Amino acid sequence: MRVAGLVPWAIVLLLAAVFFRPVSRAAPFASTVFLIVQCAALVLLDSGFAASERVRWIEPPPAIYQFSGVQNVIHIVLDEFQADVFADILQQDRASLDRHLSGFQYFREHSGSFPTTSFSMPAMLASEEYRISSRRQTSSAKPSNTNRSSRRSPPRVTTSMP
Repeated sequence: MRVAGLVPWAIVLLLAAVFFRPVSRAAPFASTVFLIVQCAALVLLDSGFAASERVRWIEPPPAIYQFSGVQNVIHIVLDEFQADVFADILQQDRASLDRHLSGFQYFREHSGSFPTTSFSMPAMLASEEYRISSRRQTSSAKPSNTNRSSRRSPPRVTTSMP
């Protein structure tokens, strides 16, 4: 841990220890004034908006929750499920699986972009790799390519359900 980052906190703690009596006498009054100002701001800001201007939730159309008759891709992630155990389950009744889920594809050698789910989700859902930005980057560092048009487009998959 860097010492320079701890210096301001040490100064604040030192000042709190030295001036605790004057601060403790003013704290109840200052807290009350602070709460009154916040409540007044809340009332004034809330009364400034008409009911029609407020943001309201709009339910998506029901068709968004239905499968397409042309193309459906269902991505199932078995988080922390052992690949060899899943492969054994698939082999037990593969013929039934192929009948009910035509076009099913199991990617045995799949590897996530990160070892944890929370950092892998941007890559799985939006094709965006999670990047930890560093404050130490210089202007000579090459920016990452975020232009989606230059990426290879995903393969088209057509499946049907019985």
